Amino acid sequence: MPTEEPNQQAASYHHGDLRNALIYWGKLVLKKKGLQGLTLREVARAAGVSHNAPYRHFKDKTALLSAIVMDGFDQLSDATQSAIDSGGTPQDQLTRACAAYVNIAIRSPETTQLMLGRLAAEKECPPALTQAGFRLFSLLTEMIEEGQQAGVYRSGESREMALSVWAMVQGLAILISSEQIKRGASQREISRLTKRLCSQLLEGLCQENT
Repeated sequence: MPTEEPNQQAASYHHGDLRNALIYWGKLVLKKKGLQGLTLREVARAAGVSHNAPYRHFKDKTALLSAIVMDGFDQLSDATQSAIDSGGTPQDQLTRACAAYVNIAIRSPETTQLMLGRLAAEKECPPALTQAGFRLFSLLTEMIEEGQQAGVYRSGESREMALSVWAMVQGLAILISSEQIKRGASQREISRLTKRLCSQLLEGLCQENT
């Protein structure tokens, strides 16, 4: 997700990186004007390029939205991998991964809704987008399997257990991004809620003696 000020980020792009620049500005336009207000012409205007420039990389608005969604999944997968690499107990790793997902939902609710909505579920979803979602789910499954091998999580079908994690964290992300959990709630309050939900989920995943 964009972390720099627009003028700083734009200055870091070169002509050879127009595609990433358009994804970046696409996110900003999406955040400011919503899905209906996002057009390739508007993104080109925001990026300071010609109206025809986006068509070098995206044939239409849907193609740009797919790229935005894929970028969101890639960033979430990177955050999940970081949770694994940071060490600690399997429970710590899983809690950090869930928190990363929720933090993205807080920072970029518009992108989160695209990631969880119709675009990502279409039958003719671009293969790269499908692979990005599969990579994330594979990381969650890997976390479960490593916890099972360590004797922390109960035995069972790891993919089904990963699906329960996926369902919980996506449900919370939907509630946040759709403002069913008030946008005014502080990040600390949402963080505490996430930890409580993860704790309840872990009670079902863990062996009785852990």
